[in-house]
Amino acid sequence: YTGADWVFTTSGGFGGSAKALSESAAGTNYTAQSIRIVQYNGTFNLTGTTAAYLSFWTRHRAENFRDKLRVEVSTNGTTWVAIAGSTTVKEPGTLDAATINGLPSLTGIRENWTREIFDLSAYNGTAALRLRFNFTSDNDVSTFEGELDDGFYIDELKVISTTTPLITLGANFLSFDGKLLKDNTVELKWDAVVDQKHRYFEVEKSSDRQNFTAIGRIEGTDPYKLIDRDPFAGNNYYRIKEVDADGKEMYSKIINVVYNPSLLSVSLYPNPVINE
Repeated sequence: YTGADWVFTTSGGFGGSAKALSESAAGTNYTAQSIRIVQYNGTFNLTGTTAAYLSFWTRHRAENFRDKLRVEVSTNGTTWVAIAGSTTVKEPGTLDAATINGLPSLTGIRENWTREIFDLSAYNGTAALRLRFNFTSDNDVSTFEGELDDGFYIDELKVISTTTPLITLGANFLSFDGKLLKDNTVELKWDAVVDQKHRYFEVEKSSDRQNFTAIGRIEGTDPYKLIDRDPFAGNNYYRIKEVDADGKEMYSKIINVVYNPSLLSVSLYPNPVINE
């Protein structure tokens, strides 16, 4: 990337990762009247795509409506457009010294990591889409500035696209993974983009890949996760069912997690054991 003010911090990123990208070093506050832009040096080829999304995790502390981060894209490298995401705001005008002025922006305080998703479908067919983050702060140092404003942290950035013909559904599954944990339970995680019709996810399990039984329901927001505390000996096939407000259903791909208790057994000899 290009942007001298932006650095990789060592204070920890999303999900326990070692670092994150930030417009100010970890533990330091940004300054007043800042303009800090970081641009990805490459481009994204969306030729032939039917859908595309930008996804990343963020947490931030910034003076609300005055100091903000805009996610911007360009088709020519000269004209940049701010795009709307999951929690961006578009406060109109400049009332109370607001600087957002109707353009989608991330602002305010989010202590916990939050996933942001930006729909890039308006740029389907673009051969070289450019991406940058544009952080600006005002000249007010009397309120938040110099106290707790630590700025923005970005992690797990991805651009996801597909050329598959789409149908209208309550959710689009981005990923679905499972793994056997040390306590012999199975952790299931998935990512999905949902719309306003989405109601809940239901996790289903099968030992033969044919007959599935529901083992749990998730109605909250991402990150989506469920623990199966009673896996079968052998194959454990899992799939996710998404249900929307109209009763329509769609399914994720099927994954398999193998649990072999015989590999985890311990034998002691002689019994009882003496001194060892």
